[in-house]
Amino acid sequence: MRRVTPDFYAEGLLWKEMAAYVKKKSIPIAYDTFTIYHDTDYREKDVDIEICAPVAKMGENADGFTYRVTPPVPIMAASMVYGPFENIAGAFLSIAGWLGEHGQYKMAGESRQMVHRGPWNEDDPDKYLTEIQIPLIALEK
Repeated sequence: MRRVTPDFYAEGLLWKEMAAYVKKKSIPIAYDTFTIYHDTDYREKDVDIEICAPVAKMGENADGFTYRVTPPVPIMAASMVYGPFENIAGAFLSIAGWLGEHGQYKMAGESRQMVHRGPWNEDDPDKYLTEIQIPLIALEK
């Protein structure tokens, strides 16, 4: 499900909407869900967010929900972020710093985020675990 949301905090509302939809339609989904952020620039408002949940089989697109195969990413920078979601910005800055120091790669697409431990399975925000993924391409030497 892809929407432009007022800000990043509205993402939780998308997940609630998807949860209600898959329950109503009895669609089994895998727990390794993820989010794709389609904006290539940093923004705090009007954020283009796509939430994704793997399914065992493709279905019919309906009610704003789309079945699609996400393309594979051959090279990905990744970082694990421990603690509250507010810590995520620092992880992006760290990856950007690493890219600046190691000039053989550049960003090549939308970033992704997988929350392994979050509000639905962990009461203590200090124990949240979020994986940040940024597609890269190797630069010619």
